[in-house]
Amino acid sequence: MSKVVSGWLIVCLFSLISFASGVDAASTKVKTSVHYFLGQQYVQISGENKKVVSDINRILKADAQLLAWANMEYKKSGEHTSFRSKANTKYNKNGKLSIVNTIYLNSEGGQTISASTFNFDLRTGERLELDDVIKTESQKLNLIEAVTSQLVKRESKGDPIFTDHIEFYLTQSNHSFYYYDQGIVIRFNPGEVGPHSEGFVDAKVDYSTINKKRNGPPSPAPTIPGYTYVTKSHIENEFTGFDYGNIYELANGQTWKQVGYVFYYNPSWPEVIIYQKGSKYYLKAEYIDELVEVELVGTD
Repeated sequence: MSKVVSGWLIVCLFSLISFASGVDAASTKVKTSVHYFLGQQYVQISGENKKVVSDINRILKADAQLLAWANMEYKKSGEHTSFRSKANTKYNKNGKLSIVNTIYLNSEGGQTISASTFNFDLRTGERLELDDVIKTESQKLNLIEAVTSQLVKRESKGDPIFTDHIEFYLTQSNHSFYYYDQGIVIRFNPGEVGPHSEGFVDAKVDYSTINKKRNGPPSPAPTIPGYTYVTKSHIENEFTGFDYGNIYELANGQTWKQVGYVFYYNPSWPEVIIYQKGSKYYLKAEYIDELVEVELVGTD
């Protein structure tokens, strides 16, 4: 009798393990299909976990509904503007789903495009942002350096890449990205790190690069190719942005005068970083992607 019971328990245990494994395997991938809402494309999924499927589908459809509403409002206003979305499944493996919606904005001035990315954990239905992948300061610095290195290589080969803008976009909250087998792909919209004619600019960064250990403490400032970090502080005097001749008094006692012809209006008291390139110095202000040439005119 005990042998029978033992055998029955082994069979039940094996069945439970098989069932659990089956559920986990099923949750690592779903079926996807393209749908339309008033002309706007969006992706819907199907799978065994009904709650996860329902949560993800609701988010994806809501985006199409919002875009359709915006499209109708623009048309009613007589501005001859229309939106059209094209949905594409970029990744659907290992418990992760990445959907990229390309938005086409048509107007009298021509057409512009942008990307809206949706990343999900297929086991929970949670929408994942870049902050869920890049969680530490070291990971952020690794990401910035890896993306910058790739785009600098493209620039050196003649591609019209704006390398000075990379760090600015990657430090903004939840930049567009999607998964691939070994890591993530950062997607820049046309005009962000290249001219609109260049289209989307993508940079692949694998997990080993993101998670690599750094020697010593994290750098006090993001690396910009060709520039050397000098100091980091805050502007203390009234700041309304960049303009030729402006004086920037820093909390560390240094005073810098703008000698570059760059104008940018942005009233605040931002954190700033001073970089050096050759014999010249440049100021990088928080929330502004432009570097401006400055000269040191005083210290306390």
